[in-house]
Amino acid sequence: MKHKFLQPNALLNELRQIYISNGKLIIAYDFDNTIHPSGKISAEEGEEVIELLKRWAPYATFICYTSNVDIIKVYRFIIKNDVPCDAINENPPEVLRLYAHYGYLKETRKPYANVYLDDKAGLYEAFTALETLINEIEEKTNLARPPIVPYDENCFWRGVIDGDGSLGIKDSSKTPFLSLTTKSEDLKNSFCNFLYNTNNRKYNPNRNKRDNIYNIGCNGTSAKKVIDKLFFSIQEGDIYLDRKYQKMKEVAEYK
Repeated sequence: MKHKFLQPNALLNELRQIYISNGKLIIAYDFDNTIHPSGKISAEEGEEVIELLKRWAPYATFICYTSNVDIIKVYRFIIKNDVPCDAINENPPEVLRLYAHYGYLKETRKPYANVYLDDKAGLYEAFTALETLINEIEEKTNLARPPIVPYDENCFWRGVIDGDGSLGIKDSSKTPFLSLTTKSEDLKNSFCNFLYNTNNRKYNPNRNKRDNIYNIGCNGTSAKKVIDKLFFSIQEGDIYLDRKYQKMKEVAEYK
């Protein structure tokens, strides 16, 4: 067979190249019998796909596409199970900007993605390719470290938070929070120094026992100081993850 995408590992190689070029993927996933038990799979089986999506959360934009007419049910399931999702049955803002960049005036009816997880469209190949690639990415995070040449700290840490961090306003306490997850000793030490220089507070986290990673974070006023520093350093033309930008903006407007 001569077709490029009928070759062994063709999808994996394509996704790997896209990730290297863009630093992230756009992942679309079906709802019924892919993540949701709708008569053909169990809840435990759906959880396998959900867990893979969660592992990709720092490195992807997500679209849930479905022919299920009960969209409220879809929303509730996604929220209840904390499934990463940026849009349902439509392109998220990140994709729309891509359309505009290439001069497309209209969207297609099919949401644009780099890979589609669907029980009726080769779920095994897509799942396996994404699992293999995320294993490679997570392994490389052990070696991550700040540049050894002079660099802009705000830009650097904003990029790291875009990739491996979490921020926003807590639903429970309605207060700001910021956290970074990393396996890298160098990245942990440097981020703790960055937090100290911003908040004048020392941070000395330990690796968790479950997966041997650091969870570094701050809350309330301390988190707001750091997030404000990152947000107000953004200049025209800077690159950032839109959903993280919106969260930073929300915290910046927090009183």
